Amino acid sequence: MFCIIPVTVRRGGDFLSAGLRCPYGSIHIDRRMEAAASRHPIHYNARTIRTRRPMTQPSPYKSTGGLLRIARAFGYSLQGLGAAWRHEAAFRQETVLAAILIPLGLWLGDSAVERLLLAGAPVLVLAVELLNSAIETLADAIGTDYHPLLGRAKDIGSAAVLLTLLLAAAAWAAVLAPRWWPS
Repeated sequence: MFCIIPVTVRRGGDFLSAGLRCPYGSIHIDRRMEAAASRHPIHYNARTIRTRRPMTQPSPYKSTGGLLRIARAFGYSLQGLGAAWRHEAAFRQETVLAAILIPLGLWLGDSAVERLLLAGAPVLVLAVELLNSAIETLADAIGTDYHPLLGRAKDIGSAAVLLTLLLAAAAWAAVLAPRWWPS
């Protein structure tokens, strides 16, 4: 991992006097970048500026471990479930459906594998819906104006939920259809 700094260099600007500092090492700047900066303003991104040394210091936002970390992680997970319940209608609908299908699947399954398939499929749908909701929330946080990439990200997340719903339906059909229509 490298320290990556997004920078805008103005025409005739000096790279280091522009205040580019990185706590993990000095910045590599290509001669071609310097020449281009003298002609045009350049917007550098993650592919153009990297440090000489990889980052070795841990993030101050990461915990070190222990039981307190597990308790906090559990609390954050409950906050995420609560936020999804409050703000996502699709998650509420799928949770109600899962509350019906999970006990029904445990009752209808004859073997442990059938019970796992029937009860696990709705749980998988909920997990993918949570990921889709997270993607949509991030896309909305970036901006509510139309952008084709944000629309594509939301559509891909929705497609993942659709495929998971189809997989759940196929699992239920594969387990229960032979009982009602023996071959």
